[in-house]
Amino acid sequence: MSMVEINRSTGEKNADLLRSLYLDPMAASVEELGFHERVVFNIRGVRHEVLKSSLEKAPEGCLFAQLDQNHQNYDKIKDEFYFDRNPAIFVHIWDFLSSAEAEAHVPSNICPDAVLRELRFWKLKDPIL
Repeated sequence: MSMVEINRSTGEKNADLLRSLYLDPMAASVEELGFHERVVFNIRGVRHEVLKSSLEKAPEGCLFAQLDQNHQNYDKIKDEFYFDRNPAIFVHIWDFLSSAEAEAHVPSNICPDAVLRELRFWKLKDPIL
């Protein structure tokens, strides 16, 4: 049983592990730390953490459903997907994806054409805006 498993079962933090991660962030794998349930999207420098279970519900054919650690946009060192897209719109794209609605609600200061471009980039169906 590893130190991480012992600490998870007791609920205590392991100071040595935390110190080693501070000195070497790659000292423990994502699975060992229990972060494997989240996926990180770095959208033009803005980090978005989403639940892996939500990502697995993405419609077949959309870009979200095609992502894995072999994808060209996956950064193995940072354990995140980087996309040079508009971060202000990504929030609304993710809301649209994670809702059961066929509608996308975006603030009036965001151009609907820009939202449609982003939806097409992520290979999502066009919603009612």
